[in-house]
Amino acid sequence: MKIDSPPTLSALKSLGEFSLSSLAATAVQFVLRMARNILLTRLLGPSGRGIYGVLSTLPSFVVSFGNLGFGLGSVYLVARHKRDLREVLGNALLYLVIQGAVLTFAGYLVLQVSSPIRQNLQGVDHLVVFLLIGIPLLLAYTVTCDLLTALKEIHFANGLQVTFAIFPLVVLVLLWWLTGNALMSAVWAWLATNAGIALLGLSRIYRRAGGSPRLSYPAFREAISFGLRGNVSMWANAVVRRIDLLFVAHYAGVEAVGYYAVSVSIAEIILALPDAVSGPFLPLRLGMNETEGRHFSPFVLKYMVVIMSLACLVTALTGKWLILILYGSAFLPALLPLQWLLPGIVGLSLYQFLKADLYHMNRPGLISWVAVFTMVCNLALNVLLIPRYGAVGAAVSSSVCYLISTALLLFFVLRHTGVPLSQVLILRKEDVLLLVRQLRLWYLKRAKRENNAS
Repeated sequence: MKIDSPPTLSALKSLGEFSLSSLAATAVQFVLRMARNILLTRLLGPSGRGIYGVLSTLPSFVVSFGNLGFGLGSVYLVARHKRDLREVLGNALLYLVIQGAVLTFAGYLVLQVSSPIRQNLQGVDHLVVFLLIGIPLLLAYTVTCDLLTALKEIHFANGLQVTFAIFPLVVLVLLWWLTGNALMSAVWAWLATNAGIALLGLSRIYRRAGGSPRLSYPAFREAISFGLRGNVSMWANAVVRRIDLLFVAHYAGVEAVGYYAVSVSIAEIILALPDAVSGPFLPLRLGMNETEGRHFSPFVLKYMVVIMSLACLVTALTGKWLILILYGSAFLPALLPLQWLLPGIVGLSLYQFLKADLYHMNRPGLISWVAVFTMVCNLALNVLLIPRYGAVGAAVSSSVCYLISTALLLFFVLRHTGVPLSQVLILRKEDVLLLVRQLRLWYLKRAKRENNAS
C-alpha cells in the first residue's frame, strides 16, 4: 500500500521537541564522554584499556540476562496507561532490592567458574568487588531510565545524563591525581554515575507518582509477562554487542581488546544520534493507533537511513585522522575494525525504531526469536573469525549480525503493515517538502501564540 497521509503535526512536534532536547544533551555528552575516553585511553594504553573493557562487560551481561524484562514491562504499563504509577514504582523498588541481590550473587558465581575471565583480570583482583557492586547499581540505573522514558520525562532524563557525564570525568581526574591509578579511578567513576542517576531518577518518579508507592501483584505479573517475552531479545542483543570483547581477549589478548574497544567506542558515539531520537520515539509510538503509526514510523526511518549513512561514510574516510588526533598512533590498529563496524552501525541505527513498531503490535516474542537467531549467528562467526583475524574478525561478525537482525525486523514490520520497502528506505523530494511544510506550520502556530500572549 502507498502511504497517502502524512504523519500528524502533533506527533512530529512531540518527537521533534523531545529529540531536540535529547540531541542537545547528546552533544554535551559527546564532548564530555570523548574527553573522558581520550584521557582514560591515553592513561591506560592498549592493555589497560582492554582490561577496563573486560571489567565493564560482565555487569552488562548479568543485568541483561537476569533483569526479567521488568523495566520494559513497566514502560509498557505506564505508556499504555494500564496501571497506577504508585503500583509500578512500589513493585520496582521491591524488585530492585531482591533481584539486585540475586544478580550480584550470580555475578560472583560467573567469576568463580569462568577461568578465561579470571585470567584476563590477573593483577587487578582487588577491582572484582567493585565490579560486583556495579551489578545492582546498573540494574537500578536501567530500570530508572526505562521508567523516566515511559513517563516522557525526556528533559529531566537528559539533564541527568549531562550532569553525570561531567561527574565521571571529574572523579576520574581527581582520583587519578590522588592515587595515580587510572583503572581504579575509572571504575569508581562508573559506579558513582550509575548510583547518582538511579537515586535522582527514582526521586523524580516518586514525586510524579503523587503518593506513597504500593505493591500490586497483578501489575507485577503483567509487567513480567510482557517483559519476559522481550527480555530474551535484550539479553541476546547484549551478547551480540559485548561477547566479542571476551572472545578477542581469549584469542588475541587484552591489547587487541584495547584496539577493538576504541573502535567500538567511536561507533557507539555515532549511535548517539539515533539513540537520542529512539528514546522519545518509543512511548510516542506505543501511544499511537495503527493508522497513525503506519504513517509515522516510515517517515522517521527514511530520514535516519540518510543521516546515518552519511555519518558513517564521513567516519570511514576520516577515521585514521580521528584516531591519531584523539588517541595517538599507538591505537591506529583500531582503524580497520572501525571501518568494518560502520555498515552494521547503519543497520543498528534502525533497530530500535523497528522494535518499537513490534512492541506496539504486542509482538515482543518475535523480537526475541530474531535476537536469539542473530546471537547464534554471532557466536558462530566469532568462533570462525576471531581466532584468525582478531579484532577485525569481531568487527565483521558484529556488522553482519547487526544487518541481519535489522533486516529480519524490517521484513516482519513491512509484512504486517503492508508498507512497501521503498516507502521506508528511500527519502523522496516530497518527504523533504512535507517536513519543511510541517515545521513551517508549527513555527507559525508558535509565533501566533506568542503574539497573542504579548
